[in-house]
Amino acid sequence: MDAYDQRFTRDTEWGDLKDARFEACTFEGVDWKGKDLRGARFEECSFVECDLSNVRTLGLGLQDVTFQRCKLLGMDFASCNTLGLEVRLEECVVDSANFEGMDAKGVVWRGGRARGADFTGANLEGVEFHDLDLTDAVFERTRLEGADFRTATGWRIRPDENRVRGAKFRRDDLEGLVSGWHLDLS
Repeated sequence: MDAYDQRFTRDTEWGDLKDARFEACTFEGVDWKGKDLRGARFEECSFVECDLSNVRTLGLGLQDVTFQRCKLLGMDFASCNTLGLEVRLEECVVDSANFEGMDAKGVVWRGGRARGADFTGANLEGVEFHDLDLTDAVFERTRLEGADFRTATGWRIRPDENRVRGAKFRRDDLEGLVSGWHLDLS
């Protein structure tokens, strides 16, 4: 399936999406839970209030794609095609998503949550986690230089296990940097 400059709604009938190509399309309310998006490509597309939980993502291309108020539970971003990866996540639920080992500098976060997301070994240099709930997110061997956590909540990051030079944190939230050492901060 190939589509250019089209609008799709929850009423659209979907067949096979593997290797599909969409450019400048808008998706509103579509439910693709568990769909096979391997090899599909989205360029300059917008998803609004869609459910892409547990989709199959091997080779999925996401270039200049915006997700607004979408559910992306368990999405394996790490198996997406990272060439030109540029994703904007606004008020999305990205719980238990996998970013392990990927270059995720092209991901923009605006609100929402990524509880239990795995950022092990990912490159998140300069990423702003704006108003994002990162409760139980995993940061191990993660490049966080210049990342901004000032409005994020729930994060726990060990400076001895991650690269945090120049990362931004609120003074009131520094507990998230020392929690792994079991210190008494009273």
